[in-house]
Amino acid sequence: MRGNAIRGWGLLAAALFLLFFVFLFFRFNDSLLVSEPSGLDVVSLPYVQFDVIDVSYTGATYSVSNNGKGSISFGLDFGIEVLRNKKWIEVPHSDVLTSSIQIELLPEQSESFTCSWENSYGSLSSGQYRLVKYIDAYEDGSPHSYWVACAFIL
Repeated sequence: MRGNAIRGWGLLAAALFLLFFVFLFFRFNDSLLVSEPSGLDVVSLPYVQFDVIDVSYTGATYSVSNNGKGSISFGLDFGIEVLRNKKWIEVPHSDVLTSSIQIELLPEQSESFTCSWENSYGSLSSGQYRLVKYIDAYEDGSPHSYWVACAFIL
């Protein structure tokens, strides 16, 4: 009877060990990313400059500049996409609450921001990525909403 109990514990330990490695494989293997394009209609606005200044595997510092005649506004939230087979694919992430602070840049204003994605995206592997942000631009007094992006390489 005691031999069966030891063998049972050994099988349980082996099963847990296998589950742990399966979890690690799916958690850190970005080749398993969804193969569908993100579907975001990202535009390049001549009066909005969106650049990554500094980047690491767990975060970045980026700047947004308003070179237009009207104000622009945006939140601190962001998305990350990875380039796979010439298509931008949304990087899977966990839902993490972000601050709902709205930033407004008047014409000729620029600001830099630091973002950390370790809690929602984990540590990214090497590759070509882009940050995506949703902005509201007030051209000629009327609001227009756009997705903008800036690429970076790890």
